[in-house]
Amino acid sequence: MGCLRYKLEKTSRPSTRHLEVRHEAHGTSYATVVDEDLWYVTQGNRLLVLDPITGRQISETDLGRGGETGPAVDLLVTTTDIYVVMRDTSVVSLGRTDPRRPWIETRWDVETLGIEPRSIHRGRNGPIVCGLGGAVLLPDLKRIVDHHDEVTSVVELGEESYYASGRRVYRISDDTYIGSATSLESLPPSDGGGEVKAGGSVLPEDVMLFTRNESMGGLAGFAYVDDAILREVDSRHGTEAFSGGIRRIHAKGDRVLIISQASIHLYRIDHRGHLGEIWSQKVNGARDAGFMGDDEIVVVGDFGQARYGTKRQGDSLEYRHDSPGGLIQAVSDGRSIVATGVDGTWKYNIGHEAELVTDQIRLFPPPPRAVATLGWEIAISPDGKSAVVSNQFGEAVLPAPVDSLFTTVTAAEGSFWLGHHKGIMMLKPPKQSAPVPNGWDDMTPEEQIESGYSVLQGFQKLSVMIDGPVIFIQPLDLGGGVAYAATNDGFGVVRESW
Repeated sequence: MGCLRYKLEKTSRPSTRHLEVRHEAHGTSYATVVDEDLWYVTQGNRLLVLDPITGRQISETDLGRGGETGPAVDLLVTTTDIYVVMRDTSVVSLGRTDPRRPWIETRWDVETLGIEPRSIHRGRNGPIVCGLGGAVLLPDLKRIVDHHDEVTSVVELGEESYYASGRRVYRISDDTYIGSATSLESLPPSDGGGEVKAGGSVLPEDVMLFTRNESMGGLAGFAYVDDAILREVDSRHGTEAFSGGIRRIHAKGDRVLIISQASIHLYRIDHRGHLGEIWSQKVNGARDAGFMGDDEIVVVGDFGQARYGTKRQGDSLEYRHDSPGGLIQAVSDGRSIVATGVDGTWKYNIGHEAELVTDQIRLFPPPPRAVATLGWEIAISPDGKSAVVSNQFGEAVLPAPVDSLFTTVTAAEGSFWLGHHKGIMMLKPPKQSAPVPNGWDDMTPEEQIESGYSVLQGFQKLSVMIDGPVIFIQPLDLGGGVAYAATNDGFGVVRESW
C-alpha cells in the first residue's frame, strides 16, 4: 500500500473589516476635579476615581472604545452627575448615586449636539458645552451660540451672557463685541451673590475669571463688564502675566489657582482685592489643577497626576504617579519602544505597561517618512499635508485627514500605516494588482482617467483615532498590526479585525 499525498489549499486572507486599538498605555491627563473625599481624573478615554490622599485607584470607567473617540479633555462634577467631554466626538454623562463608581447614563454624539465639543462650563440651567460650531445647553440640547469657529467658553452673569471665540468676547443677545479674552469662567456658586466677597475684599458685581493668551505669553485674573466693555478689575494688582501661555484658572473662596504650561501658581486675594502669590511650583506639562482642602492641591498633565502641599515652597511634592505623556521622539528594537517625554525616558514592552527607565536622553533618528514594498511606494510631503502613492500606474496624491498632518509611515504584511496628528491610517493595496493596459504610457492623463485604472484602484483605507501626534509606528512580527508612540496618548497596539 503506497503513500497518499494531500495538498492543502491555501486560503486567502479575509478582508479587514476595521481596525482595533487592542492595548493602551495611557499618557496625558487633561482635567481633574476634587469633590470632598474623591479625586476625579480624565486620562485617555477613561475616567479615573482616585483616593486623594494615597492616589490609589478606586475605579476606572471606559468612556468609549479605544480608537473610536477623542480623548477626555474636560470635566464637570455636580452633586448628582459627572459630565466628560470627549474632544470633537461626544459628551458623556455619568450618574453619581455611588460617587466612587460612577456609571454611564447618557452619551451625546456630534450629530446630536450639532457641534464638535471641546469644553464644558457650569450654567444657570445646566451644563454648557462649547466647541467648534457654537455652544449647547444640556440636557435639553438648546443651542445657545451658533458660530462658524470654536467657542471656548460661555458665562452667564446677571441678565446678560457672553461667549469667547478666537480671543474675542461677544454679548450673546446681539453678538456685540465687548473685548478680548481667550476664555471666561464664572466664579463658583459659593463665591457668587450680588457682591463677591473674597478674603475680606469686595470685587465688582458679576466679576469673572479671564485668560488671554498671545504669541508672547498670557494674562489671567479678574474681569467685569462695564458699560458694554470687558475690563480688567485691576491690571496692576488683579492680573498676572506668564510666558508660554495659560491653560486654566480656578478660584475657591479667597484663593486663585493659575495653571500655565510649565508651572502652577496659587494666590490669595487680600483686603484690597489684590492678588498675592503664596505658593508656586514648576510642573512641566501641567494641564489642570484643583483645590484639595485648605493646604493642598492636585495637578494633572502630560506627566500624570500629583499632589502638592502649599504650606511650604521647594520640595512640596506629596504624591506623584507618572504616565507616558508629552512624548517627543521614539525608537524601537522590534520588541519594545523607547521614547523620551517631559520628565524622562519611557520603555514600552509592546502589549504591556510602560515604565520609566534610567537612560541617558539622546537624539533618536527621525521617524521614516517614506517606505516601499512589493512595487508600491508612499512618501510623505515635507509639510505633512499629503502623501504621494506610487505604483505601476504612476502617482496619486493622498491628502492628510482634515485638520491633521502626516508624521510617519511604515509597511507591515503588505499594508501601509500612516501616522498623523489625530491617529493612524491604514492603506491596504488590492490582493492582485490590475495589469497595466496596453499603451498606458502613451495615454494622456485624461485618457488614463477615462480608462478606469488608477493608482489607488482597489485600495482599502481604514483609520483609528489616537491623541497624537503619532511620532513612531513599529510593525508587529505576528498577527498583523502595529505598535505606536503618540505625544499625548502614550503607547498602544492597533490590529486589523477580520
